[in-house]
Amino acid sequence: MGLGLVNPAVQNYNASQRLKKTITFGPATASGTSTAAGVTSMTDSGAAWVVDAYVGLTIYTNGSYAVVTTNSPTVLTVASWIAGGTPTAPKSYMIAAAGAYGDLGDVPVFDSSGTIVVVRDFIVLCTASVTSIATPVLSFQAGLITGVNVANNDLQTDSFVDNLGINNLVSLGAWRPQNTVIKDGIVARIGTSTIIGGSLDVYCYWDPVSPGATLV
Repeated sequence: MGLGLVNPAVQNYNASQRLKKTITFGPATASGTSTAAGVTSMTDSGAAWVVDAYVGLTIYTNGSYAVVTTNSPTVLTVASWIAGGTPTAPKSYMIAAAGAYGDLGDVPVFDSSGTIVVVRDFIVLCTASVTSIATPVLSFQAGLITGVNVANNDLQTDSFVDNLGINNLVSLGAWRPQNTVIKDGIVARIGTSTIIGGSLDVYCYWDPVSPGATLV
């Protein structure tokens, strides 16, 4: 739509350092909404899974996850929930390989060694359409960006909405990282609904404050 935006890959915004990190969600082998959950199981009464097709994969739901030990067409059985406790239902879920990002909670993006200052607000480029079961909320620190089925090639900062006119992205603007001094890492926090696929490139423009400080 020609909003005069400059490719973030060639802009430094007066920062001495620029770092790009990619967040990849999923991929989900299967996903849906649970109808029941217990200490050692999760049920989706509308599913039609192949028996034991998901043995060894991880079920992520509502901030809890566990390894599948056996499955029927509608019930996933686990030895115990590794983290997050026994989930409630109905909740969105994702079955994926261990370590897949997309369930509720924090996704690591940047890790700092020493103290750095963020020179301008983040730029986030959606490189593969971000999809979810319901309406996801994705925030950096205290809520920079929120999205609903983020469309491929959307370019987003906290100051404008969807330069390609595909809607789906709005800015919260509750936390503006520009000129913020950071001593710890920065995470993307997933709320409301599991994200089952897609990827984002996150650009951070920063300067060191303490001697030898780095951002990785």
